Parts: sequence; C-alpha cells; structure tokens
Amino acid sequence: MQITDTLAVLFVDDHDAAIDWYTKLFGRTFDRRPMDPDAEWDLGDGRGVQVYLDPARAGGHDVVLGVPDLDSTLSELHNVVTAFERDRHIAWLPCTQNTSGGLDAGGWWWRYDLAPHDDGTRVTLTYDWADTPAAIREQIGGLPAVPPTFLDESLASLDAAVRSGR
Repeated sequence: MQITDTLAVLFVDDHDAAIDWYTKLFGRTFDRRPMDPDAEWDLGDGRGVQVYLDPARAGGHDVVLGVPDLDSTLSELHNVVTAFERDRHIAWLPCTQNTSGGLDAGGWWWRYDLAPHDDGTRVTLTYDWADTPAAIREQIGGLPAVPPTFLDESLASLDAAVRSGR
C-alpha cells in the first residue's frame, strides 16, 4: 500500500485556544480552514495537523492516510486472524495481497486479550511493530505509525461495538 499523505486530526473542546497553541508551536498561523470548525497546518511532504472542534471527542484524534487509489488500496487490505478463543483473545496480522494471490504480512500484529474484571471485562490491547521491514517503516514515516492515544481510541471503539451489539 502506498501512502502519499498523512493528516493528524486532533479533537478539541476550545478551538480558539487550540489554534493559539498550535500557532505558537509551529511559529505561524494555520494554512487553511477546509471546513468549519477546523484549522489545518501543512507540514510539508504530504503531512499535516488539523484541530477540529468536537467537545465530545476532545483529547482524541484521527489519523487520515492519503492513498493514490482508494478502491485499489481497500481491496489490498486483509486482516489475517492468527489466534482466537471466544471471550478470551483475538490476534491478527494486517496483510496485503501479493501478485501470486497470497497474503504478505506487513511485519506487525495486533491482539486483544479479555479477562473478567469486577462487573465487566478488562481488555488489553497489544501491538508489535518489531518485524516491520525498513522499506515499510520509511514509506509510512516511521513507527509506530499511530500515536499512543490511538490505542485508547481502539479500545473505546471496541467497547462501543460490544455495547451496541455490532
């Protein structure tokens, strides 16, 4: 998968304060306001930061990856489950399809472990990028490819999915 652009979207509850803070951090005002209520800084080489007013998600973020051909990219992504025990754990390898039709792992894996805890379930998310080849590391701008807060968001997404019955 070829990634051409990355954009960190940071959710805030005080848009003006966030704009002031990032203006000081980057030493300049934002480059554009693609839509209200956001402000975006271009950091060069297809990278950027956007602050977006969303009090309900303040402190969270999204990472937007730009690819040259979305349909083609989506058809390339495959998660291969490597371990599964109902109500205990699931692990998977993100893979792409090679020219022979087989799947090649990118060199990283993810795992959720579930354990009873009080009146609920404790979920532990583990990931490992150790086997990711240097070429892939360079292509996505270094590892980990997601900030630490992504882990919290991943667990929140799992929680929301479980609570909604999806």
